[in-house]
Amino acid sequence: MKLNIETLKDIQIDTNPVAKAVKQHFASTRQTGRQDLEIDVHFPDQTQMIELNKTYRDKDYLTDVLSFSYMDNLLEHENLAGEIFISLQKAEQQAEQKGNDLGAEIYYLIAHGYLHITGYLHDTDQQEKTMNAQEDAILKMCNTIINR
Repeated sequence: MKLNIETLKDIQIDTNPVAKAVKQHFASTRQTGRQDLEIDVHFPDQTQMIELNKTYRDKDYLTDVLSFSYMDNLLEHENLAGEIFISLQKAEQQAEQKGNDLGAEIYYLIAHGYLHITGYLHDTDQQEKTMNAQEDAILKMCNTIINR
């Protein structure tokens, strides 16, 4: 499992810890027997992020993270399991509102998107509790704690 994280311009955030934690989580939960899967992480601008949210979720506003899973239709010769799109502008706002470091907020959004790609949901209270626990486990591997 590989997490390909687009380089953040003008922001110094070491994404190696979260990439390593996601890989470790993936290996330990064995979502699939394949270990060659990849997830790409992108940081589109605000306009692109709103357009993605409108196109794929029919919601016309800036959201923090969108994830797209390709796991169900993945052919044997393909390895792109999903993509995560993170709004840096929204992440900065949320980090400030919640009292989180921007790096911690980015780690959280990557973990959240990754979990969606691998099948986790938060539609019910129980699903949200389970997903939060998995996010916390990934963040703990990064020595990161966040305020929700």
